[in-house]
Amino acid sequence: MRADPGRVNKRVWLLTRACVLVTGIAMMAFFSWAPSAQAALQAGAAKLTITPPECSVGGPCPGYSLAAGNGRNSTGVHDDIYARALVMTSGNDSVVLVVIDVLGHLPDRIRGMQAALRAAYPGYVSVLVHDDGVTDPVTRRYVDGTEIIENVLIANAHTHASPDCIGVYGPDSYTTGRDPAWMDYVDSRVVEVVGLAIANLQPAKVRFNNYYVPNYLGFPLITDRREPIVVDHTMGVMQLANSGTDDVICTLVNYSGYPEMMGILENTLMTADFPGVMDASLEAYYGGVSIWVTRVIGGFTMSYYDVNFNGRRDDDSYPPNNHLNTFAGMTAYGELIADVAKEALVGVPYEGSPDLTLSTSMVNLPMENPLYRLLLGEANYVITGLVGDIWTFLADLIGLSGVFEPTPSMMLDHEGQGALGAPRKIEMPVTVFALGSAMFTTTPSQLFAELWVGTSPADLLANPAWDFNPSQSGNPDFEYHPRIPGLTGIRDFITVDNAFNLGSTYAEMGYLLPSYEYDHSMKTYQHFVDYIAGTHNLRYEEGFSVGRDAGDIVQRELIRLISEFNAGLVN
Repeated sequence: MRADPGRVNKRVWLLTRACVLVTGIAMMAFFSWAPSAQAALQAGAAKLTITPPECSVGGPCPGYSLAAGNGRNSTGVHDDIYARALVMTSGNDSVVLVVIDVLGHLPDRIRGMQAALRAAYPGYVSVLVHDDGVTDPVTRRYVDGTEIIENVLIANAHTHASPDCIGVYGPDSYTTGRDPAWMDYVDSRVVEVVGLAIANLQPAKVRFNNYYVPNYLGFPLITDRREPIVVDHTMGVMQLANSGTDDVICTLVNYSGYPEMMGILENTLMTADFPGVMDASLEAYYGGVSIWVTRVIGGFTMSYYDVNFNGRRDDDSYPPNNHLNTFAGMTAYGELIADVAKEALVGVPYEGSPDLTLSTSMVNLPMENPLYRLLLGEANYVITGLVGDIWTFLADLIGLSGVFEPTPSMMLDHEGQGALGAPRKIEMPVTVFALGSAMFTTTPSQLFAELWVGTSPADLLANPAWDFNPSQSGNPDFEYHPRIPGLTGIRDFITVDNAFNLGSTYAEMGYLLPSYEYDHSMKTYQHFVDYIAGTHNLRYEEGFSVGRDAGDIVQRELIRLISEFNAGLVN
């Protein structure tokens, strides 16, 4: 018996409608399950205090070793310290940025936080993979076997009046200042604050400005106290707002003022320093969460209210500073920085909802500094370092230092192999991400401005007051390094309008110097005697640097990543 064609066609029509309906539901479910593949920019921000939970503002808080000075114990809390988080997702990538109001963490602690965040929020945290397009992608791992997280950027605000997280600022140079219970508390708050930022995710639009900071009372707001005098006078400001309501989600300020307004000896009250003042001011003005990220503070980039001189030891070059190491001065400077950030955003339009694109790579930094080798568990380097110091002393004694200058490269090869010590390199991520008309780079330490803006920035060369020979000041501690012409910086390779550098991200490992400025030698017999006695720290920045080549290695890798973006190789 033949079937009725009308009924067959009706069944086919009903079946087709059902398939279309099921397919539509499946597609809707897929896109709701995987928003990062198609969704426009989303952003969420949050902040949580990390002030020791038994303490409160205005009350006592005894017993914590404050960073950047031995034997300085806390007595109370002036203002809360925070962990602040910004989560952005768009296109195929996400960025999780956390800034903590501490001087810094060593890499192992940062990696522990990243691992905890990956376990808690796997949909927003990704690992670094190697994909050659032929074989299956392989997850990149550190030497110890742990996964490398590629998009969780944990930075420190570099404030100097929070508890010691590195371990060298205890009662003396040989006793740790870290409080394990408090550090565990900070780790848990980081996980919690990122969760709050994710919960706050909302459709977002963004605007940027790289703003040249004007002089204050006729002088720059920041200065370089180490020659050659090279300063990045630019403040990068990013603001994210809800794309529908215009409510501000986050205001991020990226500037090179050094957050030690309260000094490293006098003050015993916990404080977020002037970034905390700035954050409070911007939050009151705009709403949302404000985040301070240091830019390029190596060199040693200082603020007017902090040091009161522009590289010379002649303090008369600035107006008298009556607020040095006072909370009044700290507050005034923080409010001033907030006002500059507000000026930077006046009239700047939003860019809509651009895609976010991220690329992370790894560098291996030869660990030449005996301080960091000790912190990372290689005590035998003390022997190697002493051999190098003896060689330096003998070379000076017999006159060889006039022919060539003894440096760490004479006692360590450039693979980090010590003459008597074990090989040691520190694996460190560096990240570049692009968002609209802005590009962001990360550096794992305090970058020298020379590596960022180059050695001959046009605005400085045009001002002869910033080019001088410090030896003329009569201070024998200064050694003249003439400005090196023609050397480009990382910033020169960024072709978009707005460039940000998120300093002290992934770890706090001191200073990143250009190799041509690195000087780790001893000049006199007295230097050697003082060094053995523990009173001669060689040059300050070198004494707190990974080593001679670290800055150059980071600069080269960032330029390579930026060049891949420029060539369209990152998508």
